[in-house]
Parts: sequence; structure tokens; C-alpha cells
Amino acid sequence: MFAEAEKRHVAQEELRAALTLTTRRRVRRDCTVSVGGTDYEVPYGYLAGQVVTLATCLFESPEPRLELDAKHVPLRVVDPVKNASRKRPPRRLAPSRAARPVDFDPGRTLVIGRTEGEDRP
Repeated sequence: MFAEAEKRHVAQEELRAALTLTTRRRVRRDCTVSVGGTDYEVPYGYLAGQVVTLATCLFESPEPRLELDAKHVPLRVVDPVKNASRKRPPRRLAPSRAARPVDFDPGRTLVIGRTEGEDRP
């Protein structure tokens, strides 16, 4: 069982990957998630109700981080006193506005829809 084997050096990236635990959790409606009995704040309101992937790297820190679109977002422990007076992030992303005014003319649409020879007003 404990036979002698050739020792090999492991790079830090390999060690970090081997000591990273991933788990999936559903974000609560108040933008918090529970890991190991501790509640953490999720900084993005649009993730409320969604299932997300959390990673905990035992090599660096025991605090979990949110893995989202190949990015790692650190999570903070919920502070009940500050959380009571903090403004919640919006649940949905704000829609993006057009860069320039939208070209819309209802009259032109009616003219284009007519065929020649029609006598409708």
C-alpha cells in the first residue's frame, strides 16, 4: 500500500487545481447563498433563484468564490447589521439604451405596405 514510488514535483497551478472543491448552490431571493452553514452575499441581483457554481480553494483561502463566465467573484460573509440597511442589487440587469434615436415613422410604414392602384385613404 505504501510502496516506494518516484517523487515528483508538483507545480503550484496543479496543486491549486487539485485542492479546489466545487459545488452547486441555488441563490436565495435575498441574494445570499449558504456554504457549510455560513451565509455569503452574492453581488449580482439577477442571480436570485438561479443555480450557481461555487469554488473553494483550500490552497489559498477557505472562503468560497462564485464562478461565473470564466470569472472568479469573491463572496463576502453576510453581516446582519449592515445587511439590514444596505440597498439590494437590482434583480434584473437594466436594459441597455439605444446609442442613437430609433428611426421609426408610422406613416412611412403605411405607405410602403400599399400596392399601386389602391384607393384607400
